[in-house]
Amino acid sequence: MLHIPIRTRHAKQSTSFKALLQSNLVSHRSIIIEAAIATAVVNLLALGASLFSMQVYDRVIPSNGIATVVILSSGVGLVIVLELVLKLARSRVMDQFIIGLD
Repeated sequence: MLHIPIRTRHAKQSTSFKALLQSNLVSHRSIIIEAAIATAVVNLLALGASLFSMQVYDRVIPSNGIATVVILSSGVGLVIVLELVLKLARSRVMDQFIIGLD
């Protein structure tokens, strides 16, 4: 059985965790930027529900505009579906990134 001296084993592990993490984050910079952009877009899309309710109270109820409610509702429905797709895509990308980082 071959015994490796303690000094040799510790010399191989001289890289700190911080340096290792920084090098991995720099090498995956494009993935992190894409995830940040997706997060910003998702947060902007989340404003759709509050804008919808504000428009309904300000414009639809006073004028009894049924067509306006239908158009606004379909638009908010599309925004919700797009938000779901972006969240799922972002979570899948980040899962792969974390697996690669690990």
